[in-house]
Amino acid sequence: MIIVLDTNVIVSGLINPTGYPGVILDAVLAGTVDLAINDAIWIEYQRILSDEKFPFPPGSVTALLEYIRSYAHNVSAAPAKFKSSDQSDQAFVDVLCASDADYLVTGNLKDFKGVAKVISPKDFAVVLGEH
Repeated sequence: MIIVLDTNVIVSGLINPTGYPGVILDAVLAGTVDLAINDAIWIEYQRILSDEKFPFPPGSVTALLEYIRSYAHNVSAAPAKFKSSDQSDQAFVDVLCASDADYLVTGNLKDFKGVAKVISPKDFAVVLGEH
């Protein structure tokens, strides 16, 4: 299964590894779920996960980012006809529409109204059988 993973799910998974986002992050790291990204998503992952406001150990962030960079499907994505209400989220929609991704998993469903295949971390955990 291939997903586009919003940065907020990664952050939440690192903060609370036992919650739904943590389960999803574990599935990504175990190779049960593959990620689809593009350069814009990669840059956002780097920027947000390296932000000093989060208490993540720099070595852990580096290891996670290296893993994602090595194993994610890099998608060349043209602008999609569907638009996110938050312009900073547009890359996630673009990759979803340009890839074979099954879902876009996000904690901000309101930013993706009208976009098919968008799912919450809780609902995706159910899909994974991890409810």
